[in-house]
Order: sequence, then C-alpha cells, then structure tokens
Amino acid sequence: MAAVPPETDVVGLVDAMKAQKEWTKAIVFDHEGNFIAGTVKPLDGEISAYLRLYDDRDTTMGTGIVFLNEQYDVHRFHPPLIYGRKGDPAKEEGEGIALCKVEKKVPVYCMITYVFPTLSARVVPQLQAFCAQHLAQ
Repeated sequence: MAAVPPETDVVGLVDAMKAQKEWTKAIVFDHEGNFIAGTVKPLDGEISAYLRLYDDRDTTMGTGIVFLNEQYDVHRFHPPLIYGRKGDPAKEEGEGIALCKVEKKVPVYCMITYVFPTLSARVVPQLQAFCAQHLAQ
C-alpha cells in the first residue's frame, strides 16, 4: 500500500478529479513513485518511468510517455509541465496527456488525459489550477 501523506483526503481528491468533466483519466503520485489516488490505476512500473521524465528533455521528447500501455508523443517540455498526445487531430481523433509536478516539501505529481476536441490550451490551465488548489498545500 502506498504511503499516503496523513493530510491527504484521497476520496476528496478522486471526487475533485472526477469533477473535471473534460479529463478522461487522472492520477496523483508522489516523488517516490507511490500511487496516491486516481480515476484509474497505472500499470506496474509506469510511475517510476514518469518520475524520470523530468531528468532530460531530449530523452523525454524522444521516448514520450506510456500510460496504461498506450504510447503518447511529448510535444511540450516546460517543467513543471510535460504534455503531448497520440492520434491525429486533423482527423478529429486523438487523446492528449499532461503531467504537472508540484514542488513542495514532498513533491507530488498529477497526470491527466483528455480526448479531442479538448486541447492542451484548455486543460493545461485546468491542471495547473487543480494542482494549486488540491495538491500544493
């Protein structure tokens, strides 16, 4: 079982994720790779790969993100934000992914997915606001 910080309201966190109607999936995890909460549970080994995404821009842009065995290309690397997509928006299909690192005494991360026609320009600010409200305290 993950070491959840005692002040974390996991049920409230999941409810807040579900309230984001444009998000299809969302997870929160800590700097040690512990799953804290989510609308889905990542596969074994995936979280440790997410923690390495911040190590090197070129590697991250080249390898992308794998979430629930789905490959996403990374097209923006602007820590604390990393985001990208899979599919083809020109064909009105695709799914985006965004990851936000929340710097605090014990860093935490939130990763979300969203489907076309919702775009990163809309959900990345939502993700930032969510992190500020629910994770930054």
